Amino acid sequence: MNKELSGFQRRSILNFLMSHNFLSLKNEYKNPLVSDGDRKKIMIQYNGKVKNIVLSNFYQKDVAQLFDLINGIVLKRLKIKYKK
Repeated sequence: MNKELSGFQRRSILNFLMSHNFLSLKNEYKNPLVSDGDRKKIMIQYNGKVKNIVLSNFYQKDVAQLFDLINGIVLKRLKIKYKK
């Protein structure tokens, strides 16, 4: 499903990505004590650069804030569930 973002929404995401330096995040965050469970993969493509991040049963604050921003834009049934 595709959704065209408003100018405000695009600027909000762009400002967030610029202020949180997502390129400096690790490629993987994993809780070694849990062998199965919640797993999310994020691909951010910005300004010709691509950042892939895999989260496996791990809470990462910057990613949680990005999910909150996205959840404010998408339909309720498409919201990303991500808890500490």
